[in-house]
Formats: sequence, C-alpha cells, structure tokens
Amino acid sequence: MHLSIFDDDPLVESKFDVSPPTFEHHFSGLGVSTARPRISWTVSCAPSIQDCSQMAYQVEIQFAGSDTVHREIRFVGDSVLVPWPLSRSLRSREQARVRVRVAHTKVQYEWPLVSHWSPWSLVECSILSPEDWDAVPITTNLKADQEAPNVPLGNTEAVHCVDKSRSSSPVLFRKVFYIPYPNVALLSARLYITAFGLYEAYINGHRMGHPNACMAPGWQSYQFRHCYQVFDVKSSIRHGFNVIAVEVAEGWYSGRLGPGSGIRNFYGKDLALLAQLEVFFDDPRLRKVTYVTDKTWKTCPSPIYTSEIYDGEVWDSNAATFLAGWENDHLFWDDQWVCARELPFPTTRLVSPDAPPVRATRIEKPTQIWRTESGHTIIDFGQNLVGKLSVTDVSGLPGSFITFYHAEVMEKGELGRRPLRAAKARDRIILGDTVIKEWHPKYTFHGFRYVQVEGWLPSKDQVTALVIHTDLERIGHFKCSDLNVNQLHDNVVWSMRGNFLSVPTDCPQRDERLGWTGDINVFAPTAQFLYKATGMLSGWLEATEQRQEKGVVPVVVPNVLNYLFPVKATALWGDACVMVPRCLYQYSGDRAILQRQYPSMRSWLLEGIKHGSDGLWHPQTSQYGDWLDPSAAPNDPSHGKTDPHYVANAYLLHVTKELARTAECLGYSDDTLLFDARHRQLARAFRATYFTSDGELTVDSQTGHALAIAFNLLGESSENERHGNRLVELVEENGYKVGTGFAGTPVILHALSMTGHTDTAYKMLFQTECPSWLYPITMGATTIWERWDSMLPDGTINPGSMTSFNHYALGSVADWLHGVVGGLRPRTEGWKTFYMAPQPGNRVRSAEVSFKSSYGLIRCRWWVLCDDGSVPVADRDYKTLQFRATFEIPPNTKAFVTFPGRWCEGKWVGSGGHDYENMYWPKTKRSVE
Repeated sequence: MHLSIFDDDPLVESKFDVSPPTFEHHFSGLGVSTARPRISWTVSCAPSIQDCSQMAYQVEIQFAGSDTVHREIRFVGDSVLVPWPLSRSLRSREQARVRVRVAHTKVQYEWPLVSHWSPWSLVECSILSPEDWDAVPITTNLKADQEAPNVPLGNTEAVHCVDKSRSSSPVLFRKVFYIPYPNVALLSARLYITAFGLYEAYINGHRMGHPNACMAPGWQSYQFRHCYQVFDVKSSIRHGFNVIAVEVAEGWYSGRLGPGSGIRNFYGKDLALLAQLEVFFDDPRLRKVTYVTDKTWKTCPSPIYTSEIYDGEVWDSNAATFLAGWENDHLFWDDQWVCARELPFPTTRLVSPDAPPVRATRIEKPTQIWRTESGHTIIDFGQNLVGKLSVTDVSGLPGSFITFYHAEVMEKGELGRRPLRAAKARDRIILGDTVIKEWHPKYTFHGFRYVQVEGWLPSKDQVTALVIHTDLERIGHFKCSDLNVNQLHDNVVWSMRGNFLSVPTDCPQRDERLGWTGDINVFAPTAQFLYKATGMLSGWLEATEQRQEKGVVPVVVPNVLNYLFPVKATALWGDACVMVPRCLYQYSGDRAILQRQYPSMRSWLLEGIKHGSDGLWHPQTSQYGDWLDPSAAPNDPSHGKTDPHYVANAYLLHVTKELARTAECLGYSDDTLLFDARHRQLARAFRATYFTSDGELTVDSQTGHALAIAFNLLGESSENERHGNRLVELVEENGYKVGTGFAGTPVILHALSMTGHTDTAYKMLFQTECPSWLYPITMGATTIWERWDSMLPDGTINPGSMTSFNHYALGSVADWLHGVVGGLRPRTEGWKTFYMAPQPGNRVRSAEVSFKSSYGLIRCRWWVLCDDGSVPVADRDYKTLQFRATFEIPPNTKAFVTFPGRWCEGKWVGSGGHDYENMYWPKTKRSVE
C-alpha cells in the first residue's frame, strides 16, 4: 500500500498546497554553503479541513545540465529541515531544482490523499573550498596624505585615534573584460564577491544584488569568518566589452570602532576587494570563462572624501561629476588610474551567509520642518529610526557645504546630540556646478528622528529617510484593544529592526553600536517571534564561539573592546552562548545549531566561569548584575537593589540546567549526568547562600523573586506561591512601577503569571509613571529606550553618559505580550506542538497574535464581551462576561489550548480553523504551565 501512494495517478487533494521548498536557513537558496542542504516546506489548506497530518513525502531533484529527475520517497511526517535525500551531493557552485509533494491523512478519509507538486525551487552551492577561488584580494597603490602609525594588537595592526579625521577615503576598483563567442548564448553567470571594508558593485552600470541593498558584506569577526555574496549577473553582462566596477569604503573593517577616540584598523589597514566572475555558455564544448581580481585592475580615489560608521560621510559633487561613467562605460578614460596591488589570500574561512543582506526597506517622509529659536532648520520624521537621509534636487554655491546633523531627540527646543558622545553622526555634501538629482550616504548609518540642516533650506518633498536593517522576514504580529500597548509593541519592533543591522547591536546612534551579548540574551525569544532571525543569529553565534579564549565569552561580539579592557567572564552576558542557541533551537527545531555550538556552551561552564569553593560564581568576580535597575545611579548602572552575584548565580543554575537538557537532546549521556549533578549541587549551595532557614529569600527585590520563580529555583509549588505573593507585595509597594533592570525585566511579568497573579502583571503593564513600560509612550517615544528614564519628565535628557533612545533589551516585555496576552508559546522544539493560552485582563478586551512557524501560520484572536455582545466598559465590575476566540493551527502540528471556561484545564486540538465561545468569570485566577 505504501509504495502505491505516489503512483502516477494518485488520489490528489486539490485543497492542499505545498510551498516552494527552502534550504537550510538561507534566505534565497542561491549560495548555500553546504553540499547537502536540508529541505523544508509547509502544507496549507482551507481552515475547514481539520486534523491533517503528513504521513509521507516525495522529493524530486534535477541537477543542472542533466535530464535525469531523481525521486525519493520517505514515509515520515517530517517537513522541516529534512535531510538531503540523495546519496549524490551537490558540488561546489552546482545548481539543482527541487520540488515536493506529500501524502496526508484526514479523519474523514480512510485512504491517504496526495497533494499537488509544489513549485520548483532552485538551490545552488556557494564556493565550498578555498581551492575553488582563483581570485586574490587586491588593494590600491594610492598613498594617503598621512600614514597612520601602526600599533601592534594581537594579529592585527591598529592605531589609536588621536585625530578622528584621520580615515581612509573609499577606493574605486575597475576592470574592463571581454566576453567571447558572440554567436553562443550565455547560459549563466555568477559573481562571488566580498570586500575588506564595505562595497557596492556594478557590472555595466547595473547594481549587483537588490537595488536597495547596502553595507555589504556586513560586519563579522574577519579573523575567523568572512562573508561573501553570490549574485546572478547573467542579465547584466553582454558579449564583447564589459565593465565591472566596485567601490570599497572603511566600514567596520578599518574604520573607527569603540567608545571615545576608539581604535582604527582593528582588522587591517588596506581596503581590499576579492571578486570572481564565472561565465558559462550554452554549448557544452565551450569551457567557462573566469575573471578575477588581480593586479590588472585599476584604482582611483572615490568622490566620497570620508565615510565612517560613527561620524558619517562627506561627498564631493564635483568629483562625482568628473568620474561620471566609471561604472558603466568601457571607454571611460582611466589611464591615470593606478594599478591594483595583490594581497595574500585570506586564511580565514570564507562563507556565503544564510542571513539576507542589509537593505533599505522603508521610506519615511518628514512630518514637519521648522526653525528653532537659535535659527537652526530641523526636519522631524515622526519616527526614531535607523538609516540615512536621502535628498533630491539640491543646488547651491559651488564649493559650499550642506551639512546634516542627526539625533534621536530634541532638548530645550534644540537638537539633543549629547547622547551621541564622540560620534559626529554628520553627513556633508560639497556642492558642485550641477544640480544634484538624488543623494544619500552609502557606507554609514545613523539612529535618528531629527535632522538639523545647515547650508540649505529643504522642502518636505526634497527629503526622505531610508530605513535600513538586515532584511529579515517578519513572522510574528501582535495587537490588542489598547492603543498604548500597541504602541509599546510597535516600539519593540522598531528597536529590533534598527538594531539588527548585520549583527545584533545595543544601539544605533552613539560611538558604540556593538554586539553586546547580554542584550541579545534577554531579547532572543522576542526576536525569534517577531522575525525569521535564525540564519542571522546562528552566524553571529559562530563568531561568539570563535572569540572564546579559555571558555570566556566576550561581552561584545565581534569583540573590538580588548583595547579598553581584557576579556573577563560575566554572567548573563557570557550566558548568551548557552541561552541564544537554546532559543534558536526552541523556535526552529534545528538540532544542528546545538551540535555546532555545544563545545562553546560546555567550555563556558567548565572553563569560562570562575567558580568559588561551593561551585557558585567566585564572590570576587565583577558582575554587571541587574544592569540599569531604575534605582541605580545614572553613572553606576550595575548597582541597584539586587545583589549582582545573586543575579549571576541564578543565571548559573538556569544555564547549567539548560546545558544538561542540551546534552540530553544530543545524546551525550555522560554530560547529561555531569550537568544534572552540577545543577543539584549548585541548587544546594544557592539555597544555603540566599535563603534563610525558614525559606525566606534574602535578596528581597522584584528581580530577586522574579528570577527565583521564572528559573524554577524554589522547588515545591508552595514555595512558588509564597514567593509569588511576596513579589506582588513588592510590586504593590512600588506603586506597580517597574523595579527591574536587564536581568529581571524579561521575567517579572512571566513570574507573576506563573504564580497566578496575571492581574498584577497587567497593572504593571498599564502603569504610566516612571519607571514603567508606558512612561516612554506618554513622552512620545517611538522606540524602546536604554533607560527607563532616558528622558526625564521635564523633557531633559538623563544626565548619565550612557543614554540611548533605541535599545531593544527592555522591550523583552513583548515576549509576555505574545505568550500571555496573545497566548502563543512553543511547547516542543520548532513549534511542532505549542501552547495557546491567552489570559485576558485589565482593560485589554481583545487581542490578536500570529506567528508564521516552520509548519505554517498560527493565529489566535480573542474577545471579551458582555452578555449582549457589546464591549465591556473599563473599571466596571461585571458578574459574567463572554469569552470568544477564533484560532488556526497549521497541518502537522497540535496545540494545547487553554481558554477560560470549559477548556480551563487545557485540551489538545489538531490542525484547522476553530471557534470557541464560553462564559467566564474574569476574577478567576489560574496558572499556565
């Protein structure tokens, strides 16, 4: 029977669709960096079709240039990251097309039904071996006016920046090449390219990649992992003469990095290019033609005078006019250009990343333009964002400047630039003889809502803001009946969007913008719900592992702060090497991430952490603790109400347990026993250190109790109830205002809900006095702030030297909105099974949450209504209310659904669309598993 399911004439169910297959976590399938890419697909059907499960699948694979179609059948229900089914692997740069169909069962049919074939998807390997590279890196022989002195720093050459203006001008690289065989059609053409710096590439004037892509190849730990891009360039080349042209700027490679004067040339001092163009002809008798970077390329200074991440860009309009045609005209006069100089091939691992590129994805228009009392022209875009300004139809006196200063806030009627510290965040145009039709900086970005313009008075239709970020797919959404809560959630999304720019950063505006590990540790569940970030974060984790020395995880990755202080072990920040992989696994179901990161995770606990005699953190270690607890002084953010070592040890127990579960998942039985035993030992030491003989917690703070509850450090359920009640008392004593920092904020509302106090959690959520989540909303915030009081109630900026208005860490509250208000949480890895358990409360009378899992779309929408169907009025007590819900569960999954009323104990529900209605009593407390 099984073998006949996929007969040539199966019983086909037209109501089922299979999506085009995807590969690994790659955003497109072009440039996959493995010879045996795993395959995923989703099955969708009408909501009326319920309890549908895949029982088998059939894959067809056809390699490029072959007429043979390989077919494989597997009698399993897997549809996410299934193994490459053929014994034959893909070769380096080889392409194949893949499609899938599935056999599925429904309770109303006795015989399995077969879906239609999915559309074909193309998958193509990147360059898999260094031996396949014929190109060598090239740099320019142009000499800068000033040579920067070299200061040794490990294996790099670096210079401490005394003069911040000392930067390398971007360089233009250009090569004319000839495509032969005019009577033979081109079959395909691929460009493999990266830069030691940032680049934009053109062939015959056509931008390579997406027209809105920028900041390529992104930021990475260049010593270990260097990303390159793969482009299909067939449509851009022609028989005869062609031009390939590339502009390379400093970016993160050699530009200034770090606070204050920072450091330059951290990864290297030579701006360089590595490119390989391979052209294939539609005639098997003709070999491919390859064009590579070598010393025959020509170089010239760019019309961009300087371009730096922190300080902005200076562009010379006249120089650009003089160089017009350099990127598209093979007859362009480049006799005075200087030949390139070849560099050794890099020893680092070259990889085509899974993550999509950074792109400009939105255009924001100004809401107003006005002049301040001091006479400055200010543009307000109405939204704090990360990106760059774009201007059109610009003219003025030749040789004069137009300058743009960026900032996130206004203070006392003027641009509030103090939080930028040593970052100039300034772009400048040097005007020429012609009108500038359109201009925007290329190799920098700013965090801003406001722009101060000097030397030009623009109109609203001459300026826009380009919003840039790693172009991750949005997969999670939330909204409810309360507009302030919706704005809070929007602010979280905007802060993630702006700070996921190549790496997950802390902030986008000041002289920092670094990949702080603690921030992403607490925010990872929210990030994974909102965006498809697994490809980006798994690449970042590789850099984390490669930066570990003796098990210690740096506080920033890529680590560029070792010129300021040595790498030291710090809880919560270092714990990211355990918790982020665990989160990616929970959301994606990809065990390979745990397998790859396991040595890093294990090394951190066994070597990185400095233990005391009882196994807990050594009491002499320095800890960040509950960073930015609102009670901490502005310039002493690690010293709040909660003992920093208590925070460190609570996390130590938590990550030890998580590592034990990881070892169990991977089948490492010895390590499972080892870390389970360690966890029991640590639990005894923890209780002896932080609990009195009658069970009272000595760290009596919101964060102290929240961590104990959320991390299950209390043991018996009666202890949970006891400490939950004490947490409520602390919250009430504080007027329902937040008393937590980085460590406590992600878990405090969860801790309240876990102990049956969701009503108190809602009261905290709706508090508008500072510190609270809604206080910034009352102050006009459109992103999440670094501090609870980044702006004081009188409209002045917090006096602390560390004050950002775009920091996602405190936005980790969105995880509670998704999981408790909306009700969606994963139960097993990859959302194969999940919880649907919304908890209505306070003035939230309806909510809708959706999540596009690897199996398909999950959605839950609920309402609380009066008996007559009307919406309840806030602050009025109702004897009974109706609860209604509609929800969707994708095929191949099940949900454990807990709704007020007859499903209050929970019920397993299969795929399809469902409706639910029940009376319920709103004051009934209930705990959610």
